[in-house]
Amino acid sequence: IVATDDDGGGDDTEKEKRRRIEKYFICAKSQDDHVNRKLLEESKRHDDIIQFDLSESYENLVYKSIAALKWATTFCSTAKFLLKLDDDVVPNVIRLLDFLEAQNGATMNRRRSILCNLNVKANVIRNKKSKFYLSNDQYKQSHFPIYCDGPAYLLTMDILPDLYNSSKHFAYFPFEDVFLTGILRVDLDKSNINKDSIKLIDLKMNYLRYYLDSYLLNLIKSFLFGDYFIFIY
Repeated sequence: IVATDDDGGGDDTEKEKRRRIEKYFICAKSQDDHVNRKLLEESKRHDDIIQFDLSESYENLVYKSIAALKWATTFCSTAKFLLKLDDDVVPNVIRLLDFLEAQNGATMNRRRSILCNLNVKANVIRNKKSKFYLSNDQYKQSHFPIYCDGPAYLLTMDILPDLYNSSKHFAYFPFEDVFLTGILRVDLDKSNINKDSIKLIDLKMNYLRYYLDSYLLNLIKSFLFGDYFIFIY
């Protein structure tokens, strides 16, 4: 999902323009030709599918995500944000936009930032039976750098080209969230001495502060009814 400033030639209000989003489904190629034909039909009908020339698999998720960065940089030049979601995540778009527009739109105008639920001091799994096993050759440190929960994270568009270009200098790494929002982010902060560091913003904690400051009653209601979450996964 990309949030864009493009007015689309309509008569929308300024708020409606700020809140315009475009939704796309990123996929690779299926080994089933019937599935690929159905995807093509769906794409022709709704024009919202981006299919990359690689096999659909968990191992290729990182490649698919990197390709999506390049696509968004090329074709979404008016956007302010790119929101990456897994297919089993439900975003509360209204809540997210409310949060981004809080404090006189300061967050909406943010640059070089990633907003997400943060993972801090996550252990590298050395158990060979685990799906998330990594050898010492793949990653030498015992902890990952701070990174974003993979199911959902929001990037400001100005860092997409840097992340994409940085990815070219690394060998394959299997975990897309650690790679894009952790390893590449740290590499960019070290190498781009003429640019500001990329800021990681804990979406969960900042959103709670926003609610506590502005809508305490709604926060209590939200906890009771379970709708305060921006992402459900």
